[in-house]
Amino acid sequence: MRDISIKAVIIGLVADVGGTAAFFLVFAILGGILLSSMGRGMEELDVYAKTTGFLVLSSFGGSLFSVFGGYISARIAARAEIKNACSTGTLSAVTGVLFLILSPGSSPLWLDLLCLIAIVPCSALGGYLRLKSKQEKRISTET
Repeated sequence: MRDISIKAVIIGLVADVGGTAAFFLVFAILGGILLSSMGRGMEELDVYAKTTGFLVLSSFGGSLFSVFGGYISARIAARAEIKNACSTGTLSAVTGVLFLILSPGSSPLWLDLLCLIAIVPCSALGGYLRLKSKQEKRISTET
């Protein structure tokens, strides 16, 4: 437990969840602009936001922010990078479950489960990328 930096994990969580929310918001706004430029009404935005394509692309963006949150957590912790990144991913998954409870049925169950399963591995990937970056930097300074 000493290896885990609470500060790093929380900041990584904020980067993950905040980045995902911002990505989703920007993606929805751009979709709304696109629809209105095509002469469609705002009521079609709700239909657009529930399409499988929109949800899958949004989820992919969320996965990228899970990698980013894991990387940030590992960088700030500067020790036990993958362990800190996985801790961030675990908290992010718990946050995801809470969002699912508060807004049931907002997306297909298969996609929700896939995203929840992917959060910790994506965060771990971020921690791994930070660890590799740190190792490469150390090797380049030794030569």
